[in-house]
Amino acid sequence: MMAYDRYFQEITALLNRILEGEREPIAKAAQLMADSIKNGGLIRIFGTGHSHIIGEDAFFRAGGLVPVLPISEPQLMLHEGPMASGALERMSGLAEIIFRKYRFNPNDTLVIVSNSGVNAVPVEMAKLARNQGLKTIGITSTAYSRDTAKRKGLSETLADLVDVVVDNHLPPGDALVEIMEGRPMGPGSTIAGSFLMHLMLMTAAEILRDSGEEPPILISSNMPNGPENNERLMERYRAFFERL
Repeated sequence: MMAYDRYFQEITALLNRILEGEREPIAKAAQLMADSIKNGGLIRIFGTGHSHIIGEDAFFRAGGLVPVLPISEPQLMLHEGPMASGALERMSGLAEIIFRKYRFNPNDTLVIVSNSGVNAVPVEMAKLARNQGLKTIGITSTAYSRDTAKRKGLSETLADLVDVVVDNHLPPGDALVEIMEGRPMGPGSTIAGSFLMHLMLMTAAEILRDSGEEPPILISSNMPNGPENNERLMERYRAFFERL
């Protein structure tokens, strides 16, 4: 049962590193999100491979905000073939095709999730968003990015291209518990990514509340007043979902 205890210890230590190190970046990112919501924009979330899970986790979630929409491209997710999606996320030029598919509003904020921060698609998405004037947030491992960029001779990473960098504090390779020499298990990026995303969204909601605006918070449909609350918000934000 050593892995049982070690993984818990590693995840607890990871969340503590985030708590101690990311307060200021999270506040800056949350301000961008709150400004987008105030000005009629969306919070778009993009990731490839397992990173796309962070957007799904925040989408139409009880305890989440309504105007949060993931960019879910099936060919970059794992269910259509992990080897193909792994190759495609490294393909230069694909990001532009995806970017042009979506109708971005100048008031949108784009959150790009990439643990390594070096694959072509998330890096090029950040460039395209910046060139169009969108505000951008990157959730990434700066240690992983530095290590991989140096090893591969890369000149740019996701962290170099976004307005706000939120570090997930993962080591290179993501996995936290060595089971066999050179083959660790127990990834941390999904846990850290969702934790960071919900911290940002909750902080954005606090900013909206403190400015006198109602944060558009969804309630579980199984809770009292949940359906009524959610129907009212969906009517208010119906145009957002027409942009899917």
